[in-house]
Amino acid sequence: MTSINQEQARFNMVEQQVRTWDVLDARVLSVLHETPREQFVPHAYNTLAYADTEIKIGHGQSIEKPLICARLLQELNVKEDEAVLEIGTGSGYLTALLAQLAQHVYSIDKNSAFIEKAKMTLATLEINNVTFSTTDAIEGNIENGPFDAIACTTSFPEQVPQSLLEKIKVGGRMFAVIGQTPIMEATLITRTGESEWHKEALFETETAAIDGLKATPKFTL
Repeated sequence: MTSINQEQARFNMVEQQVRTWDVLDARVLSVLHETPREQFVPHAYNTLAYADTEIKIGHGQSIEKPLICARLLQELNVKEDEAVLEIGTGSGYLTALLAQLAQHVYSIDKNSAFIEKAKMTLATLEINNVTFSTTDAIEGNIENGPFDAIACTTSFPEQVPQSLLEKIKVGGRMFAVIGQTPIMEATLITRTGESEWHKEALFETETAAIDGLKATPKFTL
């Protein structure tokens, strides 16, 4: 597919998919228009870069659907002077989008291969306000923070661990998917006080579970 066709596909993605799902934030639409998603997907799937589908990127992970990225960005409402933590670098596509909205992004992933690939892609796009770290979000010690916003690209089977909730600034927001197949909900968590968090269910979706966190076994008769 030529670059012109990719540009048309990107335009169509924003106008025909994203806008129709009530994503109307001008800054979000702008970064989606400007970011070449095809550079973040495996070459074999290049023609599917702007389709409303998950694309496998190896190690049991997928690049997020464009609609999910768009809703995440709109719900987090990241400002130009804010610091953002991304849990799960993956392809680096969401990292690039966040970096164009925030002052700085701290992106962590336990897979060093994802980190290295994302570093190279963002360097090609001259996006340089991202600090990458090979860190396990559950077991590792997340440096920096607390953060104005936290974007989780993986899901939590029952609830977000307290250690991660503590990484949200008072007044800050977290986007996380909570639950297990077939019932998983995208959730916006706002820290309203030193020991208070408000949760708002946004929409149903499915995404891979975060490594290292097990659901409580359900008893059956």
